[in-house]
Amino acid sequence: MSYHIGANSHNPAYTAAPRRLNADGAWVFNPGAGVSFDFRSTLCDPYWYGISPILKIIYLRDCDDRSILMGGAGGRFRYSVRKKLLIDLNLLAMIWLGSIWKTNKYNFSLLPFANISLQYCLTETVSIGPVFSIIPKSSRFSATSGFNILFISLTSSITLYKPEAP
Repeated sequence: MSYHIGANSHNPAYTAAPRRLNADGAWVFNPGAGVSFDFRSTLCDPYWYGISPILKIIYLRDCDDRSILMGGAGGRFRYSVRKKLLIDLNLLAMIWLGSIWKTNKYNFSLLPFANISLQYCLTETVSIGPVFSIIPKSSRFSATSGFNILFISLTSSITLYKPEAP
């Protein structure tokens, strides 16, 4: 789901959007999926915190029901608030592929991608939680041409590799 920051009845977003959730197009349903790779050896260690490199690939549908693909690299700062509750701060440089709706042409754009997430550890290797991402407006494609956008999503993290203890 996304929210077009600043959109309202006096300054509407795309009001004819097929995926809009309200009349002024401020709220939009954006189905999609993504994969993140975090290069740390543990997911839910309550005593671990610090910075690690990450890679991220995301596919979603914009408010006009067109594809957006993005991928990039950056860093993650993780802090354990409680035994099973983590906070992640992520900052990435993402290459976006999105369309200009009037011409149906796809353009690339390099945009910053910042988010904060809360992760609850279900087990030692699995966590789940909300993610709040900010995307700046860009005239390179229509989905972000008029407003900064707040994306709200749900994520689940799974540790695929856990090194053996010495």
